[in-house]
Amino acid sequence: MIPEVWARWLQWDPVRMAPQHVESLRTMTAIYIDAGRRYQYFLDLGAQAFYDVLKENGVQNVFWLLRSNI
Repeated sequence: MIPEVWARWLQWDPVRMAPQHVESLRTMTAIYIDAGRRYQYFLDLGAQAFYDVLKENGVQNVFWLLRSNI
């Protein structure tokens, strides 16, 4: 891993970006998040983290964590 490249990727990580954009997120008509619990790339972990940040900041959303690997 190249630290400089990883740092650039992290700048666009939705979980890290959400707190900076709370007001804009609150104006959205809907935010729907879903993921499968056994997804091969562990996107369920990112989806859960994004949901947690939204919830902590009072941003309404719909979150589904499914048993399958969608």
